[in-house]
Amino acid sequence: LGNNNDYGEAIPLYRRALSIDPSIMAARHNLGSALHTLKRFQEAIAVLRPLAEDTPSCFECLLSLGHTLSEVKDHEGAIEMYHRALDLRNEDPDALLNYYHAKQQVIDWTDREVLFERLARVTEQQLSQRHLTTVGPYYSLLSPFDQEHMMGIA
Repeated sequence: LGNNNDYGEAIPLYRRALSIDPSIMAARHNLGSALHTLKRFQEAIAVLRPLAEDTPSCFECLLSLGHTLSEVKDHEGAIEMYHRALDLRNEDPDALLNYYHAKQQVIDWTDREVLFERLARVTEQQLSQRHLTTVGPYYSLLSPFDQEHMMGIA
C-alpha cells in the first residue's frame, strides 16, 4: 500500500506487523516514512528517532529522520542525522544537498567550501550523465554555482 501512495491505509498494517514483531526494521521505517508523507511529523519522529538509535548503520533511517527533523525546523538535529548518513555514504546526493541546506538554515559556514565542492562534484557528475540533478534551480541560486552549472541545473 505504501508503494501505491495509500499511506493512510498502510499505517494500520505497519502497526499491526509491529505488534506481532516490533523488530521488523522495514515496517518501522515504512511507518515513519508514511507518517512523514502525511505530514504527521511528530508521530514520524517518535518512530524514526528510536529506529535511528537502534540501527545506526541504516542510511535510509538516518536520512528519513533528517528530513522529518527539517520539516519541524529542528535544523541542528537534521544536520546531525545528515552528517551521520554521510558517514555511511559519503557522496550520496540527497544527503549531501540536505546537509548543505540545513547548514545554510543555521548559518553554519565552518566547512562551506569543502561541502560545496563535494556538492558541485556530485552535481557535475549528474549533469555529465544527463541525469536530473539533486540540486534544483532554487537551491542553485543559494549556492555559489557558476552560470553554466545553473543553466544545466535549470
